[in-house]
Amino acid sequence: MTSSAISPDPSAPLLVLCGAESLLHIVLGHGDGVLHAEAIHCPGASVTVLAPAIARILAAHRIAATDLGGVAAVCGPGSFTGLRITLATVAGLGMGAQIPMAGLELHRLLAAQVPCPGRLWVATYARAHMVYAQLF
Repeated sequence: MTSSAISPDPSAPLLVLCGAESLLHIVLGHGDGVLHAEAIHCPGASVTVLAPAIARILAAHRIAATDLGGVAAVCGPGSFTGLRITLATVAGLGMGAQIPMAGLELHRLLAAQVPCPGRLWVATYARAHMVYAQLF
């Protein structure tokens, strides 16, 4: 589920989902910045919370799914269930609205936020006193 051509129009809004960790993250933005960012604590209930939250957020901004320039989800590493739910939601929304879809790597996104010219380790919690770690 990757695409290098999310949207050629920088004003077209993009929807990004992350279910890799304990919070469900939903971000709606465009070329000028973030329109909406929300973190929802819903352990064991993200499958029933995600679609209504997306519908609520899009409605609040008067955006139809077909108006989106694309939709993306973090594809790992992280919670298997959370990743599966967000990736399935992206696939359904992308195919249903006929908009581009993309998968995003969590550690690469986090590493990109750190101005580090040398080596950088990124680690995220993996449950049971373990971490996912990646060297950049």
